[in-house]
Amino acid sequence: MNKFIVNLFFALIFMFLLYKFGPVIWLFGFIAVWLMTLVMLDQKTKKKKAESE
Repeated sequence: MNKFIVNLFFALIFMFLLYKFGPVIWLFGFIAVWLMTLVMLDQKTKKKKAESE
């Protein structure tokens, strides 16, 4: 639940920045989301490896 609130908070900030700066933020946002997704997937695979050992 706490993570959800934090994500919501970041989403609101992101929307505000998007409103202010437009397309440039789209690009940075896309890259940020992509990197976060890679990190999360990496953590998941590490957890799976740790569990299987």
